[in-house]
Amino acid sequence: MQNGKDTSGFLVQATTLAVASMLVRVMGFLYRIPMQNILQDEGTGIYAHAFNIYLLFFVISSAGLPAAISKMVSTRLAREQPENAREVFRVSMYLALVTGSIGMLVMYFGAGFFANILGSDLVIASIKTLGPTVLIVAILSVFRGYFQGMGNAMPTASSQVIEQGFNAFFSIFLAYVLIDEGFEIAAAGGTAASGIGAFFGLLVII
Repeated sequence: MQNGKDTSGFLVQATTLAVASMLVRVMGFLYRIPMQNILQDEGTGIYAHAFNIYLLFFVISSAGLPAAISKMVSTRLAREQPENAREVFRVSMYLALVTGSIGMLVMYFGAGFFANILGSDLVIASIKTLGPTVLIVAILSVFRGYFQGMGNAMPTASSQVIEQGFNAFFSIFLAYVLIDEGFEIAAAGGTAASGIGAFFGLLVII
């Protein structure tokens, strides 16, 4: 009977995350169409280059955190060690705060360095605005992993959808509002939307 409940719970979690992932992908596809029209090729190129730098720091600070934390938490709960599960959360949060903060600072103060590597000063503003996103997403990843380990996929799913929804809206809105300032500033507005979306996703999961 217990195995049946475990299987049912797993299926509910998997389905919830799958539906959320599908919604996130659909929104991500749809908002890039007007973004491309607003930023055109030049602005889109700036946007993409900045995101390549962001992805590097995302991998260092956050990639794999939710899955690893989920596994450790679920294992300790299965052994009836709730305090150890909470300790996993505390240690993981400390690690995320350290790595996320370092990533944020390096992106902000090292934006000029990365711009030189990419061969364009136009990406500096976009790289700087993406810096805080590294820290926010790192923190968000810890919460997501913790809840998944507790067998509750809803916080992760809802925060992902909210994050992408706000990201999509503000990417289009800021790019549109700032386009008269030039492609460099409009692209920076689009990248700043990633941090805004992540922030609202964090508020939801908290």
